[in-house]
Amino acid sequence: MRRIRTWLNQGYRSLKAFPFLAHRLARLEAVAIEQNRHAERLAWLESAVIEHNGRLDRMEASLALIGQRLDHLEASGEDTHRQLAKLRPLLRLIHDESLEFAWMVAAPNWIERAEQRIGRPLAALSPVEREQAFYSYYSEMGGGHSTVLREQYQAYLPLLQKATRAGGRVLDIGCGAGEFLAFLREAQVPAVGVDLSTTEVQRAASAGLDAVHASAEDFLRDTGEQFAGITMFQVIEHLAPAQILPTLEACVKRLMPGGVLLVETINMRHPLAVNGFYTDPTHQKPLSDNYLGFVLQWLGLRDVGVLYTLPEPLAGVCTDEPQRLYANYTVFGFVPHAV
Repeated sequence: MRRIRTWLNQGYRSLKAFPFLAHRLARLEAVAIEQNRHAERLAWLESAVIEHNGRLDRMEASLALIGQRLDHLEASGEDTHRQLAKLRPLLRLIHDESLEFAWMVAAPNWIERAEQRIGRPLAALSPVEREQAFYSYYSEMGGGHSTVLREQYQAYLPLLQKATRAGGRVLDIGCGAGEFLAFLREAQVPAVGVDLSTTEVQRAASAGLDAVHASAEDFLRDTGEQFAGITMFQVIEHLAPAQILPTLEACVKRLMPGGVLLVETINMRHPLAVNGFYTDPTHQKPLSDNYLGFVLQWLGLRDVGVLYTLPEPLAGVCTDEPQRLYANYTVFGFVPHAV
């Protein structure tokens, strides 16, 4: 009987625990459901992240393609700009309106421009000085052009530096007011100039430059100096035809081995060369680049070349003919070294 009662008491206690267990089980089931929801949400987020990354990859690919297209457009724009630049001279041929039968304009004040460049009014000159200074003032009538000259001189500098490595000075024939001498001084290239104009030599001397008043013929005959380089910029066209070959021959004789001769003049291949040449009434005869190249070779110079400067493109002149697109040319050649 006691055993029966003990068993009944234990069963009763177990029955009392059923509600608690049921409550715990319900909570566990709720937790499991919540975990399942979290798992589903995590799976959705993972899928969303994968889809987002895919979109980012597609956007990066699109941006790369856009970048390539922009580069292509930029290159096309630059090419178009170059093509338009070639066509710009054609605008000179286009006139919106027909020209009038007569057209008048006041002449520029050439004298005032020259006075500003030289720094001395004509009224301050004596009659003798005025006569001597005519060409000096005429050469400065266009006003300042130092920027263009500097670019031109810069193109010649490597040739002269090559020749002056072994020492020796540069002789600038027709040095004028000393623009090129000043450039060489700045480049630390020793130089001396010679000119027929007393006024021009005085201007060069006042700038602290070494300039001599003499003709090229007299200077080359009397000097005993051998030069590393001799330059003649816009001088050869002022000589009478019979003087050209003897003058160039005298220059070559005064060059040391390895020395260079540079002769610059107006490029007759350019369509406007005739107008430019005869703007100066003291010019004697146009000279072609072929002729001067032949003369320098005839006189024994080596590595003779032609350097074209001062680009002036014109409508109708193709860039396939670059020799016709420059206003000036310079023929140069080197004295062979002694064997």
